[in-house]
Amino acid sequence: MSSEELQTSLKQYTEQLQMIKEALKVAADTEKESLFSLESDLQQLIELTKESIEATLSKEPHVEKHTDKKPAVQDTNSELDDEYALFMQEMAKTGAYEENTKQTPECSDDKNNPDESGEESDIEDELATLLGMKCAVYHTHRWGGQPTLYNAMVSTVEPRQDDDQFKDLQVRVLFTHPTHAEMLPCPYFLDGECRFSDEQCRYSHGAIFPLSSLKEAIEPNFESVKIGSRVLVKLKPPEGEDISLARKSTEKYLLWHRAVVKSIDEEKRTCLLKMEQALNTGEKK
Repeated sequence: MSSEELQTSLKQYTEQLQMIKEALKVAADTEKESLFSLESDLQQLIELTKESIEATLSKEPHVEKHTDKKPAVQDTNSELDDEYALFMQEMAKTGAYEENTKQTPECSDDKNNPDESGEESDIEDELATLLGMKCAVYHTHRWGGQPTLYNAMVSTVEPRQDDDQFKDLQVRVLFTHPTHAEMLPCPYFLDGECRFSDEQCRYSHGAIFPLSSLKEAIEPNFESVKIGSRVLVKLKPPEGEDISLARKSTEKYLLWHRAVVKSIDEEKRTCLLKMEQALNTGEKK
């Protein structure tokens, strides 16, 4: 989303928050718990939207004509956006995310309280704008170890139960820079055909996190790369090899690998890397 669209959403969230605050002043005790939950979720949305606006503004290039200053910064943003756009296209093909389509979480009918039901429906419509949002989450690998922050995108907002009143709102995310097979999106699950459970499948069915735990996506800073830097790289598959589906033979081309910078060619804007783990393809240039 552009900064203008995010600003519009922020204005809507703020107006809705004010409406709920006004409703709390006259609401009966039996209605306040639900309104307090809605208020909390809106406050979380407002904070997330503000963070997204700051991130978007920071990467929008300033309009400067006839200047050669800092072209690498614009290249950085362009490369990141291209990589994210490619990931979104791959996810759209598998059905994990439908472009220009809002998926609204399920909600229960409340005929006895139409005003409150309408407010909840509006909030759920707004929550649908989270789909496709870039973020970062802490992930712990299946074998254990310390949680590590990884970039991801929101795939779906989990349907709420009838009695949770928006408490602990959950979202399902897909990792945009998976480093292990367990983080690769399972194409069969995305098509609704995986016969394994979330725990048994070799690949990821998406990770579920509370909305409040999402962090701002980590933007790479290519200007800070130097000899000895540790980086993530993706291998280029052989010409003509089909890597559209995740399987053992294609995993190494779908995963991101950790490497160390050995040398840098400033003129060609390339570098020689040494992989931290041995691969059949050897070093990546």
